[in-house]
Amino acid sequence: MATCGFNSDVLFEILSRADLETMSKCRLVSRECNALTYTPSFMRSHCKRTNTLCGHIFYVSTQSGAFWRFSSIGGVHPKSIDFKFLRAPSVRILAVVDIGLFFCQVRGPGIKYLVCKPTIRQWRLIPVPGSGDSSSYFMTVLKSKPLKFKILRLHPHGLCNFNCEIFDSDVWSWKQLDDLYLPDSQSLQDQRHAISVCGRLHWITLIQDEYKILVFDQDKENWEVNLVPDPCKNRLFYEVKLSIYGGN
Repeated sequence: MATCGFNSDVLFEILSRADLETMSKCRLVSRECNALTYTPSFMRSHCKRTNTLCGHIFYVSTQSGAFWRFSSIGGVHPKSIDFKFLRAPSVRILAVVDIGLFFCQVRGPGIKYLVCKPTIRQWRLIPVPGSGDSSSYFMTVLKSKPLKFKILRLHPHGLCNFNCEIFDSDVWSWKQLDDLYLPDSQSLQDQRHAISVCGRLHWITLIQDEYKILVFDQDKENWEVNLVPDPCKNRLFYEVKLSIYGGN
């Protein structure tokens, strides 16, 4: 892939003043542009120059309630994140994507489900999904303008089988998918956590003593299994986990 033709200092000054949509497009121009936008110094400068709120939410849910704390990148920011605008005594975060969109369950009176963006204090109710406290939810944004997102619900039944349901923002409704049946010898390493990249969700699975990668394409709504590199696929010698690096 060709470079942009600018030195890194010029790129830094230009991109650190661009809005998020422009910056995401510039990441596709070259490896140089992409790598630059993921450096800590760039993120701090971009947040300061564009007044963008960027950071991490530390969330803990227990039987007695839930609490969270937001930590912004680069220290104190005049804005923060809270869920007081929902005016609900209990808010449970079920899924979140990196543009600051949350899928939540709120209680009281009754149980409701909604998507919200705390930074602009907007929210919208969505239909109630299938029941089950052991369900896991995964949200992916497929398009930002206009906003299009999907939410996958996995509910285990049995040791290796999952009931699958998906919410599509285009039609604003849930749809039942075919159940996910894993072979008897295959198991998800952690059903509640998936890595989301380019509209695809990824989990590590174990088949006997070998790692594989289970992939769900949110756009096509289908499943596939990918291989991990040969040197690290054997569970007896390695512990394999997935992570995101530079958008990949």
